[in-house]
Formats: sequence, structure tokens, C-alpha cells
Amino acid sequence: TVSNVLSTGNANSFILELTNGGAAVITWWSGVKWASGIAPVLTVSGVDILGFYSHDGGTTWRGMVLAKDSK
Repeated sequence: TVSNVLSTGNANSFILELTNGGAAVITWWSGVKWASGIAPVLTVSGVDILGFYSHDGGTTWRGMVLAKDSK
């Protein structure tokens, strides 16, 4: 869940650093949209960095991979 989201028309964004995300089942919250409609395959043993933004009050979040297996 993402909380304290600004109202529609304002930009909301954050960066998520996820360690060993590919070793678990990740359930993304409602409203997350990925390129081509497919959530990324995450690194089993390592760090992935993901970015998210919304401009509609948090109804829709656009997710993107900023770095895979960041060292």
C-alpha cells in the first residue's frame, strides 16, 4: 500500500530498493502498471531498484526497472 499520496494533478513518485525479490512471490498493489503489462522478473540473489510514479492521486502507478542486479 502507498499512503499519503498527493491529489490528482500532482506528481507522486518513489524509488524501491528490493533485495532478493526474485526469490519470493511479489504481490503488487492494485493499480500498478508495467511496460507491456508484465511485471519484471526480479533478481533472485541481488538488488533491484524500481521506480514508481502517479499523477492521478495514486489510482494508477507506473512502475519501471531502474537497475537490475545493482552492484
